[in-house]
Amino acid sequence: SIENSGVVCENCGEVKGEKRAIMGIVVEDDTGEVRANLFGDSAIKAIGMDKTNFEKELDEKSSEKLVEEIREKISGNELKLFGYLKVNNYSGENEFSVKDVI
Repeated sequence: SIENSGVVCENCGEVKGEKRAIMGIVVEDDTGEVRANLFGDSAIKAIGMDKTNFEKELDEKSSEKLVEEIREKISGNELKLFGYLKVNNYSGENEFSVKDVI
């Protein structure tokens, strides 16, 4: 588990951080494939969990084990994603930024 001693904000003083899921996947349809990025609730929703269960799993297992289990669970699944296509400034490649999992 990760201990959080807080972060100091110039305006707010000490603030408590939170764990946030970030997931990069490759999605494919009849037109081809594109890398998609999911953050926070969208990432948790895509793996079929709620925030409480995700945090519990993260506290109980190593991140490597959890990533392995998630990869096995979602590989080959169909997802309906809402978001937008953009060009990655670093790689120049198209990527899909996911705002919600429907």
